Amino acid sequence: MDLSIIIPAYNEMNNIEETIWAICNVLDEAKNLKSEIIVVDDASYDLTPLLIKSISRVNVITNKTNKGKGYSVKRGITASKGTYIAVFDADMPYMPNCILKSYSLTDKYDIIYGKRYARGSYPPLRYVASKAFHLITKYYLGLGDADTQCGFKMFKKCLIENPESIITLNRFSYDIQLAHHFKKCGANWFNMDVVVKKHSYSSVNIIKDGARLMYDIWRIKNGLC
Repeated sequence: MDLSIIIPAYNEMNNIEETIWAICNVLDEAKNLKSEIIVVDDASYDLTPLLIKSISRVNVITNKTNKGKGYSVKRGITASKGTYIAVFDADMPYMPNCILKSYSLTDKYDIIYGKRYARGSYPPLRYVASKAFHLITKYYLGLGDADTQCGFKMFKKCLIENPESIITLNRFSYDIQLAHHFKKCGANWFNMDVVVKKHSYSSVNIIKDGARLMYDIWRIKNGLC
């Protein structure tokens, strides 16, 4: 298997079918690429479970209780069979052609991170908070220009052979923990511009979740998680 695409999903009945079929259409363009799509349902209480189970091309993993995005990605990685792994947000905020574009770079790079470059219609407070957060991860954790919170990334699976010990943060902070791990690996890294297709509603509370993110960043920096 060449590529495993992991889609963590929670109450995404308005988006998940469109996202899956858009990815399928992109994958069909690459005739020689052996791939799989894994959707990890994080105990959704809407129609998401029924919708994803109705699509035969999808491997479905279901969390019995809501555990968080990091936990869902970790389960997807554990179940994956691909040499490379891509993580793609369920609401398809980016054009899915970034999947093949990034895969074409894997002969040069072990890690490809999406980099959002268009402000578009982001709410001002969310945009400012995102920029401030990026500066913190860049200078405090030394992650450079990596857009850690971008919902698309691709990496070689051998860099994370033991997901349980590498991803210990189960919610949004897992992105930072994963990027920090990749930095320590010293692997070849490329930040690739991705086209922002749409800006969907975010469930992140800037104050409450922002404080949690800052605490988790401190823990990551000091090796406490």
